[in-house]
Amino acid sequence: MKRRQKNAFTARGSGGLPGPGTSLAGMLSPLRAALEKTGFGCELTLSPIRFADALAVWFDLAPDSSALTLLFSLSPTDDEEDGVVGSVAKAAQRLGVDTVDAFENGACVVAAGALRELAGMLEPAGMMAVLVDGPIEAGDAEAMIQAARAGQTPLEAEIRAVAALRAKSDHSVVLQARNPLHAAALVAENFRHYLAALRNRPAGEFSRPEYWQLERLLSLTGALTVRPIETEIFSTSIDVGISTDPDGRPRPADRSLIYDIFSRTWHDEP
Repeated sequence: MKRRQKNAFTARGSGGLPGPGTSLAGMLSPLRAALEKTGFGCELTLSPIRFADALAVWFDLAPDSSALTLLFSLSPTDDEEDGVVGSVAKAAQRLGVDTVDAFENGACVVAAGALRELAGMLEPAGMMAVLVDGPIEAGDAEAMIQAARAGQTPLEAEIRAVAALRAKSDHSVVLQARNPLHAAALVAENFRHYLAALRNRPAGEFSRPEYWQLERLLSLTGALTVRPIETEIFSTSIDVGISTDPDGRPRPADRSLIYDIFSRTWHDEP
């Protein structure tokens, strides 16, 4: 029996393979994205996606090799040893994950190679990652953390901050970014995971849509919903129906993206 792939889209299902007469698509959660303009740029709410999976596009947003990530917890925990509350730095040390720096407030600085490894081993609820184009000093970290814990954005506390990603729940994230193309990049990544869940294959076997394709879709109403019932699978392609209803209501799809299975490319359809 083929093992079911772990994926945020299937995480709320029954936990096993579908029974006779039940399609895997019928067990999947819909993909939902909502984008709002803000004073610092934009804010995207996206589900279902795991925090660690969302970080797959993280360093595409700031491709310079000097970019680093500040990783910390927004919520206090029971870990109050040495006066440190919610110490991600201590967790990284305990798990044997290399960090660039660690601070007394429990935050740590992580480079590209270790970020997803560490994020995947932590409880996502209340976690936040801030991508900074350059080194992160203790004062920089403190300012960004205080802003985030006060319900503001780290992007206004640090001019070099490119984006901030918060785990809203186990299967939902909020991205704050200066560039709307960065929000489109995250949605594009989630289309890979959607196809992976649909075909019960690893996400690495699928490519992302072009970022501009998602930017154009999101520019219509600021929202999109992909329901499995409106996705058609053919021998050579997958036609993904997309609703751009601004309130995310279950309306018929008014746009689509078509994935060519053999060339691994995406094409627009009105």
